[in-house]
Amino acid sequence: LKDLGLKLSDRIQAITDSWDLTMEEAMANIRSRALIRETMVRTSKEQDRPELLEPEWVAESNNAFWSLVEDMNREGDTDFRRLSEDWEAWWEGVTKDDR
Repeated sequence: LKDLGLKLSDRIQAITDSWDLTMEEAMANIRSRALIRETMVRTSKEQDRPELLEPEWVAESNNAFWSLVEDMNREGDTDFRRLSEDWEAWWEGVTKDDR
């Protein structure tokens, strides 16, 4: 990314420093979290369930994300694509539209 002339923001630099990530890994982490939010919004709309965007669900989603990050760290893994896929499988399981 640096070769493209992109400069790290202070926030991204703080993430790379505190989590011991490369710039590419930090950007992948950010993209993963953006995809998670997009998935939450899409599911909320598709299932007509606005409560999926309320604090309780956001907190549960964040907890699942960080649990998966901890699992990745224990494994020495930095595959944020896999993390996104694992989170999406979790999300599909907890939001099945079987009301």
